[in-house]
Amino acid sequence: MQHIHSILAFSVSDLLVEHAGMVLAAIILVLTLIFGLGDLLRFSGKRIWAISSVCFAESIRRKVLWITPVAIIGVMVVAQLQRPTDEQDAIRQTTKFCLFATGMVVVIVAILLASTSLPKEIENRVIFTIVTKPTTRLEIVLGKTLGFARVAAAILLIMGLFTAVYLQVRAWSLQRDIALRLDTGAVDPLNRPALEHYRAAGLLNAKTFATTEDLQFYATLPPVNETRRYQYFAGEGQIIVPFDLTNDMFIGANDPSANYSMRVICAIGTKLAPGAKPPTTQPTTAEAPKGPITGPLPFVASTQPINNVPPDPGTFVAVSVLDTDEAVLVDSSASGLSRLPLKRDGEQGFSAPLTPDAITRMWIAARSPDHNRVYICFAGSDPNYLYFADPNSCYLEIRKTDAAGAITTRTVMPPADPNRNGQPMLPIYHGGYSRYGQPLRGSAEPGKVAVYHFRHAEPDENSDVVNFELRLGIERSGTDNADEADTITNVVAQIRNDKTGKVSDPITIQPETNRTQYFTFPAADVLGGDYELTLRCTSPQHAVGIQPVSVQVVMNSGHFYFNLFKSLTIFWLLAVLVVSVAIFCSTFVSWPIAVVLCVVILLGRWGVEQLGDATKPGIGPQVAMDFGFRNANEVHVISESVETLTKLLNMLSHILPDISQFPATEDIERGVSIPLSKLWESVTEATFYGAPLLLMGYVIFKKKEVAP
Repeated sequence: MQHIHSILAFSVSDLLVEHAGMVLAAIILVLTLIFGLGDLLRFSGKRIWAISSVCFAESIRRKVLWITPVAIIGVMVVAQLQRPTDEQDAIRQTTKFCLFATGMVVVIVAILLASTSLPKEIENRVIFTIVTKPTTRLEIVLGKTLGFARVAAAILLIMGLFTAVYLQVRAWSLQRDIALRLDTGAVDPLNRPALEHYRAAGLLNAKTFATTEDLQFYATLPPVNETRRYQYFAGEGQIIVPFDLTNDMFIGANDPSANYSMRVICAIGTKLAPGAKPPTTQPTTAEAPKGPITGPLPFVASTQPINNVPPDPGTFVAVSVLDTDEAVLVDSSASGLSRLPLKRDGEQGFSAPLTPDAITRMWIAARSPDHNRVYICFAGSDPNYLYFADPNSCYLEIRKTDAAGAITTRTVMPPADPNRNGQPMLPIYHGGYSRYGQPLRGSAEPGKVAVYHFRHAEPDENSDVVNFELRLGIERSGTDNADEADTITNVVAQIRNDKTGKVSDPITIQPETNRTQYFTFPAADVLGGDYELTLRCTSPQHAVGIQPVSVQVVMNSGHFYFNLFKSLTIFWLLAVLVVSVAIFCSTFVSWPIAVVLCVVILLGRWGVEQLGDATKPGIGPQVAMDFGFRNANEVHVISESVETLTKLLNMLSHILPDISQFPATEDIERGVSIPLSKLWESVTEATFYGAPLLLMGYVIFKKKEVAP
């Protein structure tokens, strides 16, 4: 019962932290109705517009718009100093400079104008003339907000027109140069496909992309409808199985009397790799690792020794735990599962317990809602063998003993996969790690392949071809003294349609590091929208590092200027929020402090998010462990204190606005169409934070003596 109460308290506190902003907004609304009912009954839109017009005229009189020519000149100077990789990159960098200058100008002007208006009017006694008229203080607050929002709109209009014209002129000039170079043949063969794409599609784009459902690395491409997958190990890759952890899985984990244990149960098989020679000896138990490894049915390891045969180290598998970001949470030595023996050319099942330290780290991960997914990672030792995992035999087993000695067992399966009708997710065949992502090593023979699975990714455009974009990194070895042809990396792409079973003709791509490559397939190859895109590197001693976002399908192309309008609208919504925060601060402090406080409020949540895992639930036990506390009482006090502080910090951050909900530049500078969902997120953030702050500022201003 006590544990149930603690879980309920934990859930309620987390709920309050998550919705602290909404709770505060409701309180402010109630206060406004209590103190400002009379002003609401006298509300006049004409007086609000008149006050906003005065604020707008006063801002123009102060020559705030003169900052826009300075910003324009700065953008033009910086744009001439850029060093782009190609014409498309030049347009993207110029777009970034224009929008960065636009955002900086409008935010700085909004903070300065809104933070100084009320305090200076009170100081100069100009406010006396207004408050003695039949004008409510609610109308004063709303009128000033509207006035400064109009100033922000004027700035955005000027900067938006400049951005549109300047980008169009630059794009026209660059495309003319591209056409001239292509017509005269003064083009490097590696750059020709990209330049031809720029000439056909233009440089000012607003594309909508579809990304992969998942990315898998296989030793060989599996046949259609084949459930068994093979993977290289020995540094070439891993097999990882996802699990979603919850707090109730660890009830009794810290109670010695509960005899709590967690086991990894899986079946791993091996198969001799193509071209590899079988071992001349058989593995024996003489070299088997020591440790608490058991083999309950149906996973019983063969441990019968073979006499008169030289010992062979055999093949082993190491088990580690990865966190949500696929970084190592518990390495194989800390998990206690560093060398589990496997059969040669067969399937080996095992059931092995995790160490208390591994369980503790997984329990800490379970307490964080955003980081409670972990991956059990299997990595083999023998490069001459291919490895596979039985998808129906990978799970976690939890055992506990109660006070009466009764043993309870719980099985934790991988999370449900919506693409498999709710069945558990299949093991993920990971390609390993490199500088640029998962490495796909080159070979002249068909072998290792990366497979992108696309679902519902049939483009909307009426075209005979489907456009793909590829961006990756390249690592080369042994090519320092090679011929120029040997330094070119070749990647072969093919499509296998899930609906028709048809495999397309191969396309050879010659990518460069961190440069977008463009290639097309016939539209018939992606009929139905469910298909696999396979990539192979055919250049020996080369490796390409790829990620799930390295390949994208162009679904449709929109209008760049409409995309620019959406970007400027997001900037205007941000300016409205900034004005709301600044006016709220100016109602109870002097204008210099109001400016600083406004910046703190706007950047406070972002600053807490930069602390990362240090503010996540479950950090308390980790802090206690890191400081070397072992006494149960000391660990409890330290853990609870740290948890309380992090909860207070998180609650404070959720009260503050989230400026990351105003993504005005990240999509448009990449030529991606800004989705309407992001525009709606900006509207809701500006409304649900700006309106309560204005109402709170009105309540403070109403109770403030500003006139005799």
